[in-house]
Amino acid sequence: MIDDVPPQDPPIGLIADRFRVAGLLGTGGSASVFRAFDSTENRAVAIKLLHPHLSDDAGIRAAFLAEARRSRELRHPRIVEVIDVGVFHDDGSVIAWIAEELIAGATLAEHVRAHGPLSTRHAVELGRGILDALSAAHDAGLVHRDVSPTNVMLEFDGDTLVDVTLLDFGLADVTGADAVGSDVLRSRSHAGRTGVVGNVHFASPEQLRGEPIDGRGDLYQLGAVLFFAVTGRRPYDSPDRTAVMRAHLSSPPPVPSVRAPGVPGAFDRVVVRAMLKSPEDRFQDAAEMRAALDTVIVASGSVDATTVTRVWGPPQSGQRPAQTGVSATTDAEPVRPRESIAWGVGLAAAALLTAVVIAVPLLIPAESAAPRPVSSTPAASVPAPSPSTPVPNAPAVAQTVVVPSLGALGEFLTALHAGGLVAGDIRYVDSPADPDTVIDAMPAPGEQVAAGTVVALTVASGANVVPAVAGLTPVQALEVVRSAGFDAQLAIVTSSDLPRDVVIGTDPATGSHRLGSTVRIVVSAGPVQPTPKPTPTPEPTPEPTSTVPGNPPDGE
Repeated sequence: MIDDVPPQDPPIGLIADRFRVAGLLGTGGSASVFRAFDSTENRAVAIKLLHPHLSDDAGIRAAFLAEARRSRELRHPRIVEVIDVGVFHDDGSVIAWIAEELIAGATLAEHVRAHGPLSTRHAVELGRGILDALSAAHDAGLVHRDVSPTNVMLEFDGDTLVDVTLLDFGLADVTGADAVGSDVLRSRSHAGRTGVVGNVHFASPEQLRGEPIDGRGDLYQLGAVLFFAVTGRRPYDSPDRTAVMRAHLSSPPPVPSVRAPGVPGAFDRVVVRAMLKSPEDRFQDAAEMRAALDTVIVASGSVDATTVTRVWGPPQSGQRPAQTGVSATTDAEPVRPRESIAWGVGLAAAALLTAVVIAVPLLIPAESAAPRPVSSTPAASVPAPSPSTPVPNAPAVAQTVVVPSLGALGEFLTALHAGGLVAGDIRYVDSPADPDTVIDAMPAPGEQVAAGTVVALTVASGANVVPAVAGLTPVQALEVVRSAGFDAQLAIVTSSDLPRDVVIGTDPATGSHRLGSTVRIVVSAGPVQPTPKPTPTPEPTPEPTSTVPGNPPDGE
């Protein structure tokens, strides 16, 4: 918490006869937020003032205050506390205000802008804290509908993330409410028109379609926030809002490690699962997604236990050593001051067992079709059943399913899940195929396998290696470079030792580069021909001058 600011004596410039403004914290389309001292509560607060031109509208003013009433019902350490609400008169205008707890730190958007993306570990901690907040909101029958980097507050103490808070329930509504609105607090549409509620860059597909939303819409948004946290980029980053909406509606979920190599595959799987297009294919509640995030820490090697998934790429740097810690959970007592969210990776064996049991199918180990228990100590170890050990309640005859056809990653994962199969290792490789396209699978597509089989995937990374074309003709080189996924252009240069129309190489010469980038094919124009020197024209020889004997030459 931020230290209280002592009031001036006598206090001047009070808002609503109780708040002394100390500075601007931020402003948006509907309101401005100020740091202030509350003389009634004797504490520093953040006071949100509805813009005067909006507050003059009684309907908009009522919607603004309804936000506060919904938020005030939620009392949780990870949700900003609403202290009081009201209106005051200013030069004939009625201004609505909401006083909230003043949270230390910076928003995720501000932090990433100042310091760059978070480590995977910090992103997991962020996700766990927000999931605790969402669990409380969903249990109360509310959906946030605006989980975004500007509504997530972080407080760091050195390299330790000590607090995470979910802000601004301004779009919150009861579960199942339509995702459309006609006032500025609920959409960006013009007055009198109905628009889709929410931030288009972090909106779920059902939100963009204006359909009823439940808690799984918030989980989609959190998946998008986690992608932003580790990459510093929005999931579908385009200046064209229509293109962004189309991507949320139909494009495969983005994979964080494509933008941030080194992010563990287990973290990729959490983001992809959270951002699947159909709510039925996502995590079904905050607890399920939180269990999957817990498993990321196990999978990344922070715990000496059976891994849940294999991670391709180097381990995360900067990880703190394992320690015993306290994890904030949804059943924690919602009291102030806030407890630290720092949590250790030396998880108890029982907690790990629970996490593995309820982890989503995408996180089952590649080595086995059935999840194996995890232990943190030898005493708590529970052996995995051997192939000959009967599994209770298992069907007598295993159901067989067909491995789906290759295609877009999101669609492939959806088909795997629908068929009862499990995604195993996901390996990203250079390829001319479109980014996030599954180009190979093992077992192979079309093969009949038992339900629960783990399928390893090979996915196009969106980059490819520039092919070697030296010695080819220009026509041949153009075809090879374009087939590799690049924009090929010819560059003619002279050469002292190569004949005309022979390809010398490419620029760039080697390495992996983004598909669609320009590759110049360097072609010889042949050796430089020496410029012939013109033959000099001989000057005429002057005729000798004859003299008459006895006469001296001229000039004498």
